[in-house]
Amino acid sequence: MAFKATFEVSGKKYDILSCSYAFSRNIDHKGRPSSDTSGGTVNLALESTEDTSLLESMLNTAEKPLTCSIDFQQNDDTASLKKLELKQAYIIQYSESFSDGAPMVFQITLSAKEISLKNAKLVNDWPAK
Repeated sequence: MAFKATFEVSGKKYDILSCSYAFSRNIDHKGRPSSDTSGGTVNLALESTEDTSLLESMLNTAEKPLTCSIDFQQNDDTASLKKLELKQAYIIQYSESFSDGAPMVFQITLSAKEISLKNAKLVNDWPAK
């Protein structure tokens, strides 16, 4: 089953080339969970455009959090299969690359205080500033 995904932030939409996210828990010596769930960093590869607002967000407004979402759809349907929502997210890594004969791509990593996917929700315990 083929999918497509769109990243939406600040009213702008970007086509996603690849996306990954993960959560984890520590375990004790017997393999039992021994911590709360943590993580929730999101890695995205996006096709580059003339728009530089995401780089500007990281460099110029590093302390201003973003609210954004990733909408996953099946290629043959416009209805959303699932939607990953991030609140109080920050771009913590940005890179851009070019290879001859291929599209220019930029990659970002986001870290968010709150991440939800349907009924699943993680709220990271971040200290107040």
